[in-house]
Amino acid sequence: MRYKVLLPLAAIKIAALALWLYTGHDILPTQVVHAQSSSPAVELDRLVLKEPVILKSSKERSMIEAIKRREVELDAKEEDLKLKEERLGSLKKDLNSKIVELNRMQVKYESLILRIEEAQSEMVKKTVKIYESMAPAEAAPRIEKLNEKMAVQILAKMNAKKAGRILGLVELDKAVKLTHMLKIKPIK
Repeated sequence: MRYKVLLPLAAIKIAALALWLYTGHDILPTQVVHAQSSSPAVELDRLVLKEPVILKSSKERSMIEAIKRREVELDAKEEDLKLKEERLGSLKKDLNSKIVELNRMQVKYESLILRIEEAQSEMVKKTVKIYESMAPAEAAPRIEKLNEKMAVQILAKMNAKKAGRILGLVELDKAVKLTHMLKIKPIK
């Protein structure tokens, strides 16, 4: 990432140095020639700040100043990118911890739902046993008064013979409706 920003900057600085040499200056002062560790950026700094007399044309100065401004802009952008990367890393860490927490809560809620469904199933089984233990004449009026979903749920879990006897005593319209809700396919 840093190389994408610094490579064009270094190329511009090298081009500016080559232009400076091409415009007629024989060699750089001896202190710069012997310093192997200096980079083109350091060389430009030295030329602009310490030896402004060497640069003769205003075009050369303005080009170096433009390069310097661009370098400052790139440094600011690089710093901004570092801050954004740090923020993104922090947000990613927070998001991952929230995902882990949500997964834990999902497992917990799924187990609670399973327990609720088991309890409801157990309640239906008990209710079915109660209705199966009644005489069909006693169970039929009660089934008629229940809401249709509950009545179907009870009848569906009952012994078929007992459910048939009860349905035989239920009012005809209600018995037909409950039978349709049981999704019993007619015989052809």
